[in-house]
Amino acid sequence: MSSIALRHAATAALAASLVLGTGQAVAQGFAISNSVDPAIVACLTPSRDDRPQVKYPDGAQASIKEARVYVQLEFTGPDAPPRTTTTYSFGGPEFESIVHQYVSVYRLPCLSPSAAPVTLRQEFVFTPDDSRPVAWRPPQAVAARDSAKCVGKHVLDARDIAYPAGARRRQEEGTLIAHLVFADRGAAPVVAVLNEDAAPTLAAMLKQKLGGVRLECAGEDVRWPKVAIQTFKFRWDGGYALKDLRLETFLRSVKDVRKEGVRFDTTAMSCPFDVEFTLYQPHLKNTIRELGPPDPARSEFLYWLGGLSLDLPPSTAKHVLGDTIKLSVPCLVLDLSS
Repeated sequence: MSSIALRHAATAALAASLVLGTGQAVAQGFAISNSVDPAIVACLTPSRDDRPQVKYPDGAQASIKEARVYVQLEFTGPDAPPRTTTTYSFGGPEFESIVHQYVSVYRLPCLSPSAAPVTLRQEFVFTPDDSRPVAWRPPQAVAARDSAKCVGKHVLDARDIAYPAGARRRQEEGTLIAHLVFADRGAAPVVAVLNEDAAPTLAAMLKQKLGGVRLECAGEDVRWPKVAIQTFKFRWDGGYALKDLRLETFLRSVKDVRKEGVRFDTTAMSCPFDVEFTLYQPHLKNTIRELGPPDPARSEFLYWLGGLSLDLPPSTAKHVLGDTIKLSVPCLVLDLSS
């Protein structure tokens, strides 16, 4: 087992990618998900400032016992306590009991009695030799699952996109992220390009064309609204692409990595392992997918990866946004806590 404590930033490891001189547009995956209103999550009570510190079970801290408990919380009404399910637990039932008792007072007062249930997840980490012995991550929304099978109709691909003449003259290029919200079956989407300032002419063209996309869902339990994300890469004379990396190399390219203040031991995560990493930050959370057998012990680590941004100049960042790479995670202790 090795140990790494990163101290220096470096430029990202990139591989040049030659593209056509006349300009090229590539439409990438159309990903559909359910949506949770952030305002509902924000109204969770007690508020973060009013919640007490989670306590170690009696005698457990003195025995230098470490533990992790990940829970899923389903809220069915504004005054009802959550139905709590443990999704991962390491350390013993006494830690689960402490966590279940702690979250039992949570409420979602702004949840309408007639609304569909809202599910949150929260993670608790008990570290006896830390100055802050119990760390917990704020509750995060979990997209509601339903039986619907949804298909995008009139989804754009490269054949539908012509490089606008004005954009060609100005040599506008880069990756644009389109965010589509469908309120109901057959409804026109509300379209936003999350980084439209990068290429305004191209963004305006995309918003016009994406207005024709429709979402058809089959199933008895279809939850609305639904969100779709699609990325579009516009390239002129050249560009860059991220290449597959080891974790240590990748982290040297992360923006403000020394401020992260985290500590992860991947030897407790069935290491070594690989993940598929798609870069969307700082506009959206990066998407992370485990390659090979999953391990719940990686949950907090993978969540952390999803929030990282690369420290790249704009001229490079506009090309690599939306790139997907394989990230190889070795057996090590990653310590950014000092």
